[in-house]
Amino acid sequence: MPPAQARQLSPQTAAAALYGRSAPETAPGQLHTRRFRMRAISRLALFPALLTLAMLAIGFFCPTAEGQTGEWAWMGGSSSYGQSGVYGTLGTPAAGNVPGSRYGAMTWTDSSGHLWLFGGNGFDTYGQTGDLNDLWEFDPATSKWTWISGGSTWGHLDVYGTLGTPAAANTPGAREAAVTWTDSGGHLWLFGGEGYDSLNNSGALNDLWEFDPATSEWTWMGGSNTVGTQGGQAGVYGTLGTTAAGNIPGGRFGAVSWTDNNGHLWLFGGQGFDSTDTNGYLNDLWEFDPATNQWTWEGGSSTLSTYGLGHAGIYGTLGTPATGNIPGGREYAMSWSDSNGHLWLFGGEGEGAVEIDNIPYFGYLNDLWEFDPATNQWTWEGGSSTVPTSSGDNLLGQSGVYGTPGTAAAGNTPGGRSSGMSWTDSNGHLWLFAGYGANSEGGVGYLNDLWELNTATNQWAWMGGSSTLLGAPGTYGTLGTPAAGNIPTAREAGMSWTDNDGHLWLFGGAFDEGFSSYLLNDLWEYTPAASAAAAATPTFSPAGGNYSSTQMVTISDATSGATIYYTTDGSTPTTSSTRYTGAITVASSETIKAIATASGYTTSAVASASYIINLPTFFLSVSPSSGVVYNQTVTLTATTSQTIPIQDGQARWWITEDGLDCTTNGVVCNAAPNVTGGGFITTTSPLTAGNHTFYAYYSATPPPNNTLPSAGTGEAILVVGQATPTITWATPAPIMQGTPLSSAQLDATASVPGSFVYNPASGAVLNAGQQTLSVTFTPNDTTDYTSATASVTLTVNAGTPGILLAPTSLSFSAQNTGSTSAAQSVTLTNTGSTALSIASIAASGDFAETNTCKSSVAAGANCTIAVTFTPTAGGTRTGSLTITDNAGGSPQIVPLTGTGTTVTESPSSSSLTVSAAGGSATDTIQFSSAGGFSGTVNLSCAVTYKGTGTAAAAPTCSLSPDEAQVSPGSAVSATLTVSTTAASARLGDPLLPWGGGALAAVLIFGVPRRRWRGLSLIAILCIALAGMCMGCGGGSVSSGGGGKNPPSNPGTTTGSYSVTVTATSGTITSSASIPLTVQ
Repeated sequence: MPPAQARQLSPQTAAAALYGRSAPETAPGQLHTRRFRMRAISRLALFPALLTLAMLAIGFFCPTAEGQTGEWAWMGGSSSYGQSGVYGTLGTPAAGNVPGSRYGAMTWTDSSGHLWLFGGNGFDTYGQTGDLNDLWEFDPATSKWTWISGGSTWGHLDVYGTLGTPAAANTPGAREAAVTWTDSGGHLWLFGGEGYDSLNNSGALNDLWEFDPATSEWTWMGGSNTVGTQGGQAGVYGTLGTTAAGNIPGGRFGAVSWTDNNGHLWLFGGQGFDSTDTNGYLNDLWEFDPATNQWTWEGGSSTLSTYGLGHAGIYGTLGTPATGNIPGGREYAMSWSDSNGHLWLFGGEGEGAVEIDNIPYFGYLNDLWEFDPATNQWTWEGGSSTVPTSSGDNLLGQSGVYGTPGTAAAGNTPGGRSSGMSWTDSNGHLWLFAGYGANSEGGVGYLNDLWELNTATNQWAWMGGSSTLLGAPGTYGTLGTPAAGNIPTAREAGMSWTDNDGHLWLFGGAFDEGFSSYLLNDLWEYTPAASAAAAATPTFSPAGGNYSSTQMVTISDATSGATIYYTTDGSTPTTSSTRYTGAITVASSETIKAIATASGYTTSAVASASYIINLPTFFLSVSPSSGVVYNQTVTLTATTSQTIPIQDGQARWWITEDGLDCTTNGVVCNAAPNVTGGGFITTTSPLTAGNHTFYAYYSATPPPNNTLPSAGTGEAILVVGQATPTITWATPAPIMQGTPLSSAQLDATASVPGSFVYNPASGAVLNAGQQTLSVTFTPNDTTDYTSATASVTLTVNAGTPGILLAPTSLSFSAQNTGSTSAAQSVTLTNTGSTALSIASIAASGDFAETNTCKSSVAAGANCTIAVTFTPTAGGTRTGSLTITDNAGGSPQIVPLTGTGTTVTESPSSSSLTVSAAGGSATDTIQFSSAGGFSGTVNLSCAVTYKGTGTAAAAPTCSLSPDEAQVSPGSAVSATLTVSTTAASARLGDPLLPWGGGALAAVLIFGVPRRRWRGLSLIAILCIALAGMCMGCGGGSVSSGGGGKNPPSNPGTTTGSYSVTVTATSGTITSSASIPLTVQ
């Protein structure tokens, strides 16, 4: 289904229809399939065999990441699919407790390092499938699950309670694909998702919830408790960058979220509803402050594109932050927060940078983005900005570049994917596992590859799983025992956490949809191997602090052979940043950040030092500061913010213009006596127009040519305007309408040399009344003088229009009726002194006109009226051309004449009679020329019945000859013949029934007895046929009830007819009618 059509579906199925997804409503007990597409394996009966083949393929044919340093351990749940939940007692941890198989659940890690799980779509305690709202807590120290709240069965509704008030009974409703955060106070936050509202309606939610682990109570904090009529509430965006109580993101699912270092919650994209309540892929960015409970729209679009689709990404330059950068609309992306509080985004299903016919191009993305909340800027950090061309309804993604297992490299990048699992470890490294997307060969399916991103170097390392195999089964090993060969099953939409030890946890997910056995509830722990020692953190000398002079800052590192990279804009440095080679001049306040790298070491922590430089401020003011024009002088005053000591007894003020050398001739340059502090005042020479920059420089020597230092210099910028010339222009004497303008009226003068442009220009003819004349003066010296304008009023006394038509009449030569002659022209000339207004121009009779006159003709101008002649009858035709206007004698009339040529018909008789059906009648028709016609005429006739209904055997007619040569002065005759049809009867066939009997006798007795049995049936049929014929009256002349044969032709119906005789030649058609009576 095309994307535009998919957007027209209901909110519950719009996303499913997009790109061929199927989204049937499911009954209790069936796997809910709203969000995840049918994958490659579609028949449950084939799965055991395929699983065996896949396991063999892993060992023999498919490359996996060998030498990986971390290890997976299967920690709980089942290694089989489709497991029911074991809930135990509410609030009581137990070794046997475990959530049911599911995907799309929501997760958090609290301040104690406990892992929390909420809802998703999967199996309840009875093995039924649907959206869940159960809340679970997992303690990594005891490996026990605790069912905390919510239902143990699927499909529970929200209990919202009172907005902003916690209560033990409150609970969010069943849902999947919501977003979550943990705030700085250890509270858990939940927003939106796809699920059930308070009225049991399913759709995209935008409710906001807070959970306090200390009290185990939920609080509804914002958003709506219903999904509305469109299947999702519209977003209320407010003003970009402005926090407001009424702001709220629209209903959505499949979005991503982060928590920054200030404890603020961030939300990006997903599938949902914009400010117009239109459903599609979103790219809006939101910030939520838990302290004020208010949202701020921070970026992206508040509306979807023209076609109801998402917006394409604006990538900018790779590695360069920019205000205009923004990822494209997407859902089911992966996200992290690094140790600097920066937000990271990878992939998802959505739009890259390319649009086709203004429609975004969709697929599985592998672009990597970094967002800095301090600058509110996105940076495209890696991956591709495009997706491959899709194959039919199947979306594609860029292939992964895996490189060497366990080795980070600049060229490595995961393939495009959605619904992967992500973590941030204790080193601030970002981890990505599995999802649905592209492998190293471009194939699309379920992945089980594991990746690590070092944000300091911005390099990926492939750490485990297969680079080629799609849908790989897991290697579970021994429960609770980590092993190098262990690997989870390929999956998407699993749940992930990081505990307080930096270990990575994974639970459940979906391997395929359509069958309940494809949902997982296995629990895994991944322990990253101990990293190599980090390089020492760089140090700064002098240390950061407040200084009253320029500082030369050096950076050193204790690690032997370390290379240092630094930034001075406060951004986090990478190995692509400036390499340190020597002391850094710090002349103004700035923050320097640095990292160190060395062979055999990982990248150091980021070192940071802020320098506040409080140098004496030098000021230079100019008076007046505005309104200065050419040839005017100004006063310059130089001062300082604090006392300046005299240096070597020679320090003094130097004031120069535009940074030029004071020794240059003609430059304003004044030196004051040496002073301590205080200031210096001087007056400039007359200034030219333009921008002037003056500098006050405190030094023992004059300022160098065009290289004034930033320290010890004051600056003043003055814009000297151009002077305005004076224009003198006396009011001209009145003129008569129709008199062209001349130098008598256009005689302005100016105070400086230049040129004049008048409007209206010389030669223009003006309307009567008070008219404004204007002039624009351009001085020859355009540097120091600006252009000037002036105007005067001229009285124009009214004139009168006149009209002249030539010729005064038109005569057209002979023209066949129905045809149009060549056009003849009448020229209309305005002979008056004012414009001629034309109300209408019309031709009457067989004449038509077109004209170029429009509604007004200027004095002295003319226009053309073209007249054509189309006679409707022969002979002399007359008409007139009428012009209605504002000239005297209106309307003006031009007589029009012409001759129409045609053919006339003259029957000899006024009527025709046929005395009886079967008879005929004739008449002589004369055809004559009218209007001088001469040519060949085609003759035809037709008979029309005048009675009621349809006449039987209607009369026919003919003309002889049927073609004639007609010329003026001589008539041509043709004979008209009208024929009718007499009635007739048909005799029956008395032999037909007897023939049937005879045929039967021949069939029976004319063949040997041994074949009678085979022919007896045929004989009986023949006799029956004969009897039918006799019964129908076909056997004798007396059958049919009347004793006579019925007539087969009743003859021509008596009554009145009309015979029409027509003569045709080209466009000429002429007819005459003769009444006909059939008796």
